[in-house]
Amino acid sequence: MRTLLESYPRARTVHLVMDNLNIHGRKSLTDCYGKKQGRKLWNRLTVPYTPKHGSWLNQAEIESSLYARQCLGKRRIPDLASLQRESGHGIDK
Repeated sequence: MRTLLESYPRARTVHLVMDNLNIHGRKSLTDCYGKKQGRKLWNRLTVPYTPKHGSWLNQAEIESSLYARQCLGKRRIPDLASLQRESGHGIDK
């Protein structure tokens, strides 16, 4: 978490979407980094939690699966640039 926040030194707050797993909270940071440093890290975060039921991740996985089955078939796409070209979302438009 510290590495993530250090990647954005000028941001006052970093929005971090997390699920409701019991370790995804302030206590984990204070246990790992100590109370002062953990609190400082936590205070830079804005944390919207995903719903406990019907998670957005399920929807993303369903969409990804449909795309793979209906559009890609059994082909293997070696890298992101190739996938973007194949799906019509290439960066070289």
